[in-house]
Amino acid sequence: MEKAFQKLFGYSNYQCFELLPDRKLVPVNLEQDVEFREIFHAELCELSRSVEYDIGLDFVEMAKERGDRGFGVFTQKEMLGYCFFTKTSPVAIDEQWKFEIPEGVLYIFKMMVCEKHRGKGIGGVILTNALQTLQNPGPMVSFVDSRNSSSLRLFQKSGFHKIGLIRILEIMKFNFIFQDANNHQYGYVWSE
Repeated sequence: MEKAFQKLFGYSNYQCFELLPDRKLVPVNLEQDVEFREIFHAELCELSRSVEYDIGLDFVEMAKERGDRGFGVFTQKEMLGYCFFTKTSPVAIDEQWKFEIPEGVLYIFKMMVCEKHRGKGIGGVILTNALQTLQNPGPMVSFVDSRNSSSLRLFQKSGFHKIGLIRILEIMKFNFIFQDANNHQYGYVWSE
């Protein structure tokens, strides 16, 4: 049914997740030749030159301006994947959809594992080690496209639990949003 809606109308379905402050994180060990570290602005500029990493210069400048923090897993030759966090509002997803992040909440807004390294647990290494490094005293939130089953599993395995759904239906260039009422507590906002 969902696939039929997507073809006819343009339909997206996102699951909203939260990780509460009382979380218990299990450390993830790295392979011998793999390093987890924070990604700073100068390195992010260099990484943006590779199409494989899906990092544009506009993203680099926005991350610097807002003070976002990014973390990645690297070998000596390449970056395997990354994750970015922000606590600055508003975070625009597109022209109509944005987050007004409440004080003390950290939002995980960009996460990617390079295609050739997917299915090897790299996402779990990045997310768990980033959460341990940040040690945010408040909740952390994110949303995941419901079609991305590996990301859904990753967030659930990392201790996040689903707080709601956001459904977007596009009919003739008009967007209609349907969302669970409790999504508003973390600033999920749809503006006309």
